[in-house]
Amino acid sequence: MARVEAEYNRAMAALSGRAPPDHDPSSDAGDQHAVAADTRHAREARAREVDRLSLGEPRVGLGEAERWLAAEPVGEGRGWALRSIASAMRFNGAYERAEQYYAEAEQAFQDLGLADEVARTRVGRVDALRNLGRYEPALALARDNLAYLHSRGEVMSLEVARQNNNLGLVYWRLGDLRGALACFRRARTGFRRRQERDLDALASMNIGLVLAELGRYREALQVDHSAARHFRALGLRERLATVQMNLGLLHLRRGEYARALGELGASRVLCEELGLDAKRVAVDLDLARTYLALNLHSEAAEACARAVNTSRRLELPFELAHSLMYSGQAAERLGDLPTARAQMGEAEKVFARAGNAVWQAAATVQAIRLASRIEDATSFDDLIEAGRAAAARLETLGALEQAATAHLVVGGLLAQSGRTDEARASYGAATALGEQLGADEVLRLAYAARGTLDQTTAPEVALGWLMRAAEHLERLRERARADDLKMSVMGDGGDLYDRIAGLLIRADSSDRAREAFEWLERGKSRGLLEEALAASEPASFRRAPGVRRARERVKEVRARLNSAYTERYAVDRAPEAREAPAGSGGVERLEADLAQATRDLQMLVRGDRGADLSALRGVEPVQVALPNGGCLLEYALLGQELICFVVTRDSFVVERGLGTRRQLEEAAQWFWFHIRKGSFGAHFVRANQRTLAPAMDRALRHLGDLLLAPLAGVLDRTDHVVVVPHGLLHTLPFHALSIGGTPLLEHSTVSYAPSAAVFAAAECGDRPLTSPLVLAPDLPDLPWVGDEAERVAGLFPDAVLLTGRRATLKALRRNAPFCDALHLATHGVFRADNPRFSALELADGWLSVGELAELSGGRSLVTLSACHTGMSGIGPGDELLGLTRAVLGAGSRALVASLWAANDDTTATLMARFYAGLRQGQTRAASLRQASLDVRASEPHPYFWAPFILVGAP
Repeated sequence: MARVEAEYNRAMAALSGRAPPDHDPSSDAGDQHAVAADTRHAREARAREVDRLSLGEPRVGLGEAERWLAAEPVGEGRGWALRSIASAMRFNGAYERAEQYYAEAEQAFQDLGLADEVARTRVGRVDALRNLGRYEPALALARDNLAYLHSRGEVMSLEVARQNNNLGLVYWRLGDLRGALACFRRARTGFRRRQERDLDALASMNIGLVLAELGRYREALQVDHSAARHFRALGLRERLATVQMNLGLLHLRRGEYARALGELGASRVLCEELGLDAKRVAVDLDLARTYLALNLHSEAAEACARAVNTSRRLELPFELAHSLMYSGQAAERLGDLPTARAQMGEAEKVFARAGNAVWQAAATVQAIRLASRIEDATSFDDLIEAGRAAAARLETLGALEQAATAHLVVGGLLAQSGRTDEARASYGAATALGEQLGADEVLRLAYAARGTLDQTTAPEVALGWLMRAAEHLERLRERARADDLKMSVMGDGGDLYDRIAGLLIRADSSDRAREAFEWLERGKSRGLLEEALAASEPASFRRAPGVRRARERVKEVRARLNSAYTERYAVDRAPEAREAPAGSGGVERLEADLAQATRDLQMLVRGDRGADLSALRGVEPVQVALPNGGCLLEYALLGQELICFVVTRDSFVVERGLGTRRQLEEAAQWFWFHIRKGSFGAHFVRANQRTLAPAMDRALRHLGDLLLAPLAGVLDRTDHVVVVPHGLLHTLPFHALSIGGTPLLEHSTVSYAPSAAVFAAAECGDRPLTSPLVLAPDLPDLPWVGDEAERVAGLFPDAVLLTGRRATLKALRRNAPFCDALHLATHGVFRADNPRFSALELADGWLSVGELAELSGGRSLVTLSACHTGMSGIGPGDELLGLTRAVLGAGSRALVASLWAANDDTTATLMARFYAGLRQGQTRAASLRQASLDVRASEPHPYFWAPFILVGAP
C-alpha cells in the first residue's frame, strides 16, 4: 500500500502544480493531459488497492478509504474516495450505508459531468440494492446502466462484465436461475478476455451457486473448487469465505454432511475474523440446514436464532426470510408447533414481498407440511392442490431439489387421505427428480415412503423400496464421518433395518430368516464395529493437515472438563448427587465444546467410505467363531413382536412370538424395581433376604419365561451362550434370569456382544494375560477397592499396581502402553442424560470416555470394577453409547463391567476369584462365571453376585 500511496501523492502534487519533495525543477512537467492521465492511473491504483484490502481485511480496506476521503474532500477525488468507501462498506456487510455512499458518489460524478464514472459507480450500487432486498430498483438501474456501458464500446468492457455479474445476483435472489446463469457466464467471458483472474474466479463462484440450485452438483463442485484455489492464492479472504460457504451448501445437497460442516465452519471462522456480520448470517443459515438434515434440532435452532437476530438488526430481508423458515422447521421438530407456524408464515410473506418465486414456493411447501400435522386429514384437499401448484412452479423455475421436497410432502398428504395411487405417483415424481439430482437424501425419503405405502398390500414390492432406501441411508451415513453425525443420520431412518427384517421373517422361510438376520446386523452397532476395525488404520492418513491442532484442542477441552467434573462430582458429595445429570452451565458448555472438538477431529481423520463389513454380517462368520457347544442368541424387537435368532455351529433358526414389547417393558421395570433395593445397602438386603428373595425370584422367572423358556431345547444342549441384546434388553442380566427354576449361569457360561458381527470380529486367538495395570484410588466411600487391587495384582508377578494417591491420570497414561490389561477399581458416573460423558474417578481427576478409549486400544481385557460401568445409552442403529462403546470401539478384546452399583466387599472377592481363574488358564467368560457362582454360594441375592457382565471375546 505504501508504494501505491506514494505514486498517488506524486500524481496529486503534479495535478495541483506542487512538486513532491524529490521533484527536479529542471525536468519537463509535460502537458496537462499527461498529468491528468497519471492522476487517473494513480486513483485507479488506489481504488484497486482499497478493494484488495477490503477483500482480504474488510475493516482495513474501509479505514484506508476513509483516509482517502479525508485527503481529498472536494472534486473528482472526492467521488473516487466516496465510491471506495461504499465498496468497502459493501464488503463489510453494511449495505444501507454502502448504498448511501454510492448515491453520494454518483451525484458527485454527475455534478462534474463524468458520465463514465457515474456508470462505474452504479455497478456497485446495484449490488448494494440487491443485498437490501430492493430488487426492482436494482433491476432497473442495472439494465439502464448496461445500455450505457455497451454504448461506450471496449473502453467499458470490464464494467459491462461487472454489471452482468451483479445483475446475475439480482436474478438469483428473485429465483430466476436461468437468467442468473446467463448473466454470470457473460460476466466470466468478459473477465477472462481482460485476464482479470480474481473477477474470473468470482464469476465462476456465482456460476457454481446457480448450478447447485439447478441440481447440477458435479459441475458446481468443479467451478467452486477452482474459484477457492484462486481466492486462496490471491489472499482474497472475503471471497474465500463466500466460496467456502457455497461449497458447504453444495456438499449438504450432495448429502456429504461432514464436508459441509467443515467448509461452513471454515467460512464462519473467516467471517468472524473479518467482521463480516451479513455473510456470517448466510453461513449460519447453511449450518442450520445441515443440522436439520442431521436431526440436530437444538443446534439448528441456535444457528437460526443467531441468523434471525442479525438479519433483523442489519435489515436483510432475504436472509431474514430464510432464517425464519429454517427456524420454523427447527421449532416444529422440537415440538413447538405454534412458534413453527408463526415463523413459517412470516417467512412466506417476506419472500412474497421480495418477489422471489423459488423461495416463496419453497416456504409454501413447508407451511403446507406443517399444516398437515395440525389439521385433520379430511381437510387436506386444499393443501394437496397448493402443494401440487408449488411443485409445478418449482420445476418450471429449475429448483429441482425444492420441487422434489414438494412432491414428497404432497405424497404424504395423499397417503394420509387414503389416495394411495396418487401418492405413488407423487413419490414417483420425487424419485425421478432425486435420481436426476443424484440426491441421496431425497431418494432415501422417497423410497422409504413408497415402501411404507406398499408394506401391507404388496410386501415384496415394499421390501425392494425399503432396501433401496437403506442403501441411500448408508451412503449418507458414511459421508457423515463423525460418530455423532452418523448416529444423527441414522436417527431419521434407522428403523429401516427393523422394518426390512420384519417383512422378511413374515415369509416363514429359512432363507428369508437368514436375510432378516443379515439386515438386522447391517444396521446394528455398526459404528462400534467400524471403530474396532479402524484401530489399525494407517497412520499416514491421520497426519492430514490440521489433525495435530485438532488433537490438541480435544486434549485441552478434555483437561478443562476434567477440572469441572472434579468440582461437580467431588468425593465428599453423596453418591446420588454424583449420578445426577450435569446441569451447570459451565459443565454443559465444556461438554458441548468437547463434543465439537471430537467431531472436528473425526471429520479430519476419517474418509467418506467406511470399512467393508459385508464379510462379517452373515450367519456363517458367527458359526465359525462360536466355540464347540456354543450358541448365539440375537434378540430383536420388530414392531411389537419380540423374536430371537438362534445360531449354533451347525444350525440357524428364528424363534418368533416370544412376547410383546409391552410385556417385556413391564417385566424389565419390575426387575429393576427390585434390584434397585440394593441401593439401601448390603446390610438392608442381607437383613431382609427372606422377604426380598421371593419377589426377586418372581421377577427373574418372569423375564426368563419371556426370553429363555421358549429356547429351552437349544439351551439344554449349550455350554456357552452369547447374548446379543436389542434396545432395552441391553440393561438386563441374562445370566441371572431363571430357566427351569435356576439362573442361566448355573447351566451355561454366558457372555455378551453388541452385535453378532462384533462377536465374530473379536473372536480370534488370544495370549494369556500376564501384566495387568491395576488401579484403585483411595476414596472415602470405597474402603474395599485397595484390598481388591492388591489381591488382583498379587496374582501376577508383572502387574503394575497404582493405589491411593498414586492412582492418577498421569500414572495411568504413563503405564498403560506397557500392560496387556486394565483393571480400574473406582467410582463410575453413568450419565443417563448423555452417556458419552460418563466417567471414572481417579485420584487427581476423572477418566473420560474418550481418554478411556485411547488407553484401551489393543488390550486383551479391560475391567471396570465400578458402579454402572456396564450401562450404556442406546443410540439409533442400536449403537451403544458410553464406557462399553469406548473400550470395544478402541479395539480391546473384552470388557468386564457392572449393570448396577455393585457391593464393595463381595466385588473384591469376585474380582480376586475371576483373575485367579484367568491365571489358571480359564477363558474370560468361564472365569467370570465361576467367580459369580462362588459369590452366589454365600450371597444368594443377585444384587451381590450378578452385576458384572463380560462383553466381547469370551
